[in-house]
Amino acid sequence: MNKALSKKYNDELKAHVEKYQKYFKRVSLNLGTTEQSKKTTDVRIKEFGTSSDPDLVALYFQFGRYLLISSSQQGTQPANLQGIWNYQLNPSWDSKYTVNINTEMNYWPAENTNLSEMHDPLFDMIQDLSVTGQESAKEMYHARG
Repeated sequence: MNKALSKKYNDELKAHVEKYQKYFKRVSLNLGTTEQSKKTTDVRIKEFGTSSDPDLVALYFQFGRYLLISSSQQGTQPANLQGIWNYQLNPSWDSKYTVNINTEMNYWPAENTNLSEMHDPLFDMIQDLSVTGQESAKEMYHARG
C-alpha cells in the first residue's frame, strides 16, 4: 500500500491508459450513430427496446472487452463467476470457476476481439489443475486421474 501511495496519481493514470489502449486499439467497431448517442447511458439502456441505438451495441462490445482485459491479466488468476469486483466474502455460487457456460462466456471474446493473451491465466490454471487433479484422483478415488 505504501508503495502504491508513493506514486503520483497522474503518472499511474497515464500508465493505466497506455496499458489498456495497447489492447483496445486493436479492434474498433462502428455500427453507426443515432441521436440516442447524445443521451446518458442509463437512458439509452432503458430506451433500447424502442429506439435505434447501434452505438450502444458497440459500446457494450467494448465494455465486454474491458471486463476481460481487467479480469484476466497475464500473471494473475483467470476470470471467475462474479469477477474480481465482487465485494462479498461469501458471494453467490462462491465465485467459482464453473465450466457449465460461465468460463466460456467470460472468454468468448478473447479470440474474436483480438485479446488472445487474456486466455493465458485460464490456460495456466488448466495446466495446474491437470497436475493437482491427477493427484486428487489418485488420493481420493484411487483412480489414475
